[in-house]
Order: sequence, then structure tokens, then C-alpha cells
Amino acid sequence: MSLRWMEGFETLDTTLGSTVEAQLDRKYGNLHGLTLYPNCDQAKLADGRRGGYSLQGAFAYPTTSQRFFYVVASDDVPTGDTWIVGMAIKFGTSFPDNKEILVIGSLDSQTYYNFSIKVASDGKISACGGGGTLLATTADPVLASDTWHYLEAKVVCHDTAGAYEIRIDGQTVLTGSDVDTWAYNDSRYVMFQLRHYYQYLDDIYICDMDGTTNNDFLGQVVVEGILPSADGDSSDWTPLSGTDHSAMVDDIPPDDDTSYVESNVEGDEDLYGYADLSTITTEPILGLQVNTDVRMNEFPGDIDLYQTVKSGSTTSDGQPTNIATDDYEVATRILETDPNTASVWTVSGVNGTQFGIKVGT
Repeated sequence: MSLRWMEGFETLDTTLGSTVEAQLDRKYGNLHGLTLYPNCDQAKLADGRRGGYSLQGAFAYPTTSQRFFYVVASDDVPTGDTWIVGMAIKFGTSFPDNKEILVIGSLDSQTYYNFSIKVASDGKISACGGGGTLLATTADPVLASDTWHYLEAKVVCHDTAGAYEIRIDGQTVLTGSDVDTWAYNDSRYVMFQLRHYYQYLDDIYICDMDGTTNNDFLGQVVVEGILPSADGDSSDWTPLSGTDHSAMVDDIPPDDDTSYVESNVEGDEDLYGYADLSTITTEPILGLQVNTDVRMNEFPGDIDLYQTVKSGSTTSDGQPTNIATDDYEVATRILETDPNTASVWTVSGVNGTQFGIKVGT
């Protein structure tokens, strides 16, 4: 594994200014047993960096922290506790006063932060190590107001051999090695934090160094979301109404039990054609992330869900996600290469691929 996650806020809602806490909670709600305190009750949808949408900070109280966590299980921490994170950020007419916007850690307290990046009121940024200890601050401001910048960080978390490199718009602005970037335990989460009303966030990626591709800085990526637009080659699941399966699963935000497809028959498969890419028109495409809103509706029991991909003559089911709750959750699957070619995705390859769902055991 190298590419672990991407987020462009394209599938949370379609109304600018709408609050999106419920969708963020659904997508990022699995904290894998950690005691953490996400809070996006005031975060709202805003115009995106390259079209589409972004996430804007608190609108009622400018000092309220809006934040969400990407969390991994205890047996899924990257080798060497090394994380690579990229995100587009923009601030309005002012910056937060020495506040964290990115944190890597295990417990939800600065005392237990392994590494964090802070933004100062003058547009400088700082790197902080174990327990929030200041490691370095840029000599000059590196952020301009009302301007999208792309921030990337590669961090090795270790108590004596820690290392970090921070880039802004592709240029290294801070770096360090043989430092303390370990406060408590394995780095189980990456926290994204909006500490200002006029702070915006978009086009996130998260990688590790455990694979052969996407195991270093990816550069200034763009994340685009596309939706089902037609029925594909398989239509085994049962739609709530009518015969158009894709129309039951194409809503943003998801309308849950208002329209859906369902099945409990092992091997049943639904495939959908998707709308063509429109924002991303150049290559390479570094990866795809399939997101499926799903829940169980019969108990007791559980079931495995495959997120099936059909590209050309090749069908790939990937690894199953076990579904065992009647609350909706978001199952995800990352594909760094086209299963039909075993090479990086192309625009035409994405546009010609069908994505769907399959019932496991």
C-alpha cells in the first residue's frame, strides 16, 4: 500500500454554504477504538480550488476548531511510522494565531501529538514535534492571504530519529532530521483542522512508503468526484422502485432509505457506468477511491461487501468490507492502477470503467 486516502469534498453536498457534519461523521466516523473528538458542526461547503467544492471553517464563532480524523487500526500503522500528506489550503484576509492545521498522533491532546504544523498570524508556518515542542519556523511568510497554496508534509515519527520535510507549492520550506517526533504511541491518525472562519481545505491525499508507487510527495494533486449515470453490465440487486438501478444510488448527499438497491444473495452484483471526468483531463491519474454508502437491514448477522470494478475485459472485486450495523457507513476501496492494464489510470480508462457492488459471504 502507498496511496491510502483522498478527499475532495465532492460528494458531501451540492449546496454552497450547507453544513456537512453528518456526511463527514459518516465518512470519518470509524475511530478504531481511539478516544478522539471530531467536531465539524459549523464546517460548510464552499467553492473548490479547481472547481467543485472545498470545506470552509466555522461560521458562527471564528475561534471554534473544526476538525476531522483519518484513523487507522492498530495493525495498519505505516512501516516506520512514516506518513506523507498533501492538502490545499487557503485563508481569507487573516491567518490563525499559531494554531495547528495538521496533526499526526494517537491521543486527542497536544501532549500526545507526535507531529503538527501550525500557521501564525503573519503567514509563517512552524513544525512541532513530540508534545507540541517547537522544532522550526519559516524565516519569512510562506502563505499569502486569499490564495490557494498546496501544503505537503513527509513525517517520520520517532523519539530520536524523527524527520520531516514540509513543502509549500512544491518548494521545501522546512526540514529536519534526528529530532523528537514521538510523544506517546504509534501514529494512528492524521487530523485536519480548520482554526479560522476564512480557512478552506481541499484536494487531500494521504500516503505511506510501504508500496512501490505513490510512496513520496505526489505534488499539487486535484481530486474530482464522479457519480453513477447509467446501469452497467450487471443488475442483480433489487432497486427500491422502478428498474433504473443507477438512479437509486446517484444522490448527493446520499438520501439513505429514500432510494437504494439491496441484496442478501451471495454473488449478486450491480455495476454502473459513471459520468466522465471533466476537471481532470491530463495524466497520469495517481489513483481512484471508490466510496459506497452502505448498511445492513436484516439482523442478526453480517455480510461482506465487495466494491467491484470492471475495466475492459477484467473484473476486480478487491478485498471485502464487512458490514454489520444498521447505521450507514462509507466503505472505500483504493485502486492505484487499472486492473485491465496493470498500469496507471488514464482518463479514457477511468471514463470507460464500470464501478459497483457485489455481495460476499
